Amino acid sequence: MYYGYRFVEKAGRYYAADPLETPEEIYAYIKMHRHDFPEIRITERASDALAIHVLDGRIEFPKQWALMEIRETFILHADIFNAPGFAKALEGAGFQLSDPLPQSHVEAEQLMRSLYESLESQQTKNI
Repeated sequence: MYYGYRFVEKAGRYYAADPLETPEEIYAYIKMHRHDFPEIRITERASDALAIHVLDGRIEFPKQWALMEIRETFILHADIFNAPGFAKALEGAGFQLSDPLPQSHVEAEQLMRSLYESLESQQTKNI
């Protein structure tokens, strides 16, 4: 269904395509390689269209996957909520935050839910 490309340099040389099947397999592939390669591209096999783009270890596209990664890092697997780190990660993913910033896992989860809903409504409008 998909191919994964690991780039030795951004927009430059890359390794041969790795076949990938499921979203879980793709996410595991990204997590395994994102710190070793400056760019990873996941493309659809049939059309070669870009499905997922990772730059410097951070998921850039699609935004839902970027949010998923931020949620996993700062909410699901964090012992203590890091509000400044959470805000910096969201801003780095292209989301503009307004004060007050979330100060707890619960507030952050509520913000994440509203960002997901916002993305889904934007996609619906674009269809």
